[in-house]
Amino acid sequence: MDLLGSIMNSMDKPPITSTDAERKRVKERKLQMEKWKQHEDKRILAFRAKMKARIESFIRDADAGKLKFEPMQSVDRSIIREITDDAGLVAFSFGEEEVDRHVIVWKKESAPSDDELAVLRSGGEWSEEKSLEIKQKREMEKERRIPSKAGPAPKTNYQMKYSHLVSMEVGKTGAQDISVNKQYGNVKLENKQDRRTIEETLAERKAKRMRESIDTELANDNQTKGTLANEKAS
Repeated sequence: MDLLGSIMNSMDKPPITSTDAERKRVKERKLQMEKWKQHEDKRILAFRAKMKARIESFIRDADAGKLKFEPMQSVDRSIIREITDDAGLVAFSFGEEEVDRHVIVWKKESAPSDDELAVLRSGGEWSEEKSLEIKQKREMEKERRIPSKAGPAPKTNYQMKYSHLVSMEVGKTGAQDISVNKQYGNVKLENKQDRRTIEETLAERKAKRMRESIDTELANDNQTKGTLANEKAS
């Protein structure tokens, strides 16, 4: 090695500027992102194939009406929704994001009711007992909304309020007196002058109307005959 080479080697290398360091970090992050993307693409392909097989098995099962998936991230839930939409199924997500958010899939003939969706969205579990409980509560609320035929009970006891004007004993005596008052229509049978039955009365009225109708027709006929005789005489 010549003298100039030895002198150059003994000298310190120029320091890396901040621009060079930033470029290096950007390059490293880019490489990491590419590796992560490749890994994520492989994972998604494998996940999609696994979920598709699981959903197809669910469709073939004639006894199954609902399929509940475990909690998962939004990307995976969106994949399940795509598969179920293509298969003509019904899917909803429930739970808190990043805690227990999950997907439940139904066949169309087993689609959930509004009550079931409300229970699941509130964090509860749906069952036949829960359905019966909701129906009973709804019936009780319906009965409470229907007003009573007797009407609400008065808040004031009017008998006591006006007892100083009308004696309670007088009212009781009047209510217990059931004797017949001839000044009104409630008359005993032995006191009635007309003892015909309703049927007899109606029959007599009908016969009277028929007689009056016949008399009217005879009078009209006589008047017509008189008119014709006058015309011939003239």
